[in-house]
Amino acid sequence: LPAARAPPLLRSGESLHEGEPTPLQRAAGGEGEAAALIRRAAAPWSPASHSLFPAAARARAALLVRSLYEIHDGQLDRPNGIAARDFSACVLRFAITRETE
Repeated sequence: LPAARAPPLLRSGESLHEGEPTPLQRAAGGEGEAAALIRRAAAPWSPASHSLFPAAARARAALLVRSLYEIHDGQLDRPNGIAARDFSACVLRFAITRETE
């Protein structure tokens, strides 16, 4: 798979777990930029992998991050206010999946 084709396929929601061998299985032992992109897209969501997730997952991530920062802004005068950056790093990676609708 040419590296230039990988990001659009990943953003379109192409499954990483269908077929034999699956795209993820092929990428696991592969070298090159496309294999690295597929492995990164299969990992939990992060700001670094955000652009490789389908549109619905990216929209959910953006909504949750904005919501967290709004909550955080309202907590700044309280000593135990949540740290939005820490929360997004620890929790959003589990809340955002490639299958998010």
